[in-house]
Amino acid sequence: MLLLLYWFLLPLAVFFLARSRLYLYILPLFVPLALLLARPLATWGWLDFRRTRWIAGTTFAALLVAKAALAHFSHDRDGRAMADAIRQVVDLREVEEIAFVGMKPFYGLRLYLDRMIEGVFITEPGIEHSKFLAAETLCDELAERERNIFVVKRSRSESFLAAVASCGGLAAVEVGEFFADDNELAIYSVRR
Repeated sequence: MLLLLYWFLLPLAVFFLARSRLYLYILPLFVPLALLLARPLATWGWLDFRRTRWIAGTTFAALLVAKAALAHFSHDRDGRAMADAIRQVVDLREVEEIAFVGMKPFYGLRLYLDRMIEGVFITEPGIEHSKFLAAETLCDELAERERNIFVVKRSRSESFLAAVASCGGLAAVEVGEFFADDNELAIYSVRR
């Protein structure tokens, strides 16, 4: 029992002390947790093999029904709805990549739009960006000369337009908008 407690508590303590706390980091803790919970359950006399199978089957069915039901509820981070909104305003035959500027990219769009999805940031003081962005700046992305569209929160449009102009005198043109993740998002194309 002491080994199981160490196996569970030591990685948990490391997780709490670490600076980055991704949810997947605690996934290995479920093995010792399951073993810790199984020890007292094994001593319950009324929990025979037949009842255990019934409980496991019922739990599995309930989780499966809950997962299927949740798939039918729409939410504002639904990649399918965002892809439809983007298709309505942008001719995707002209687009190689969709770059999200200063925000967490919606990587699920790649499945629905078959285009590369990435995140870039604007090097401007006072602007706080998502921690999920790559180290690529907007000017770096524009220097690649790809046929991109840029998705920007409406509240950051002015900063984006100024940043595009400072990257070599380019101009950004708004080609559409859509609503996602509790934000109005503008779609821009950059003209050379």
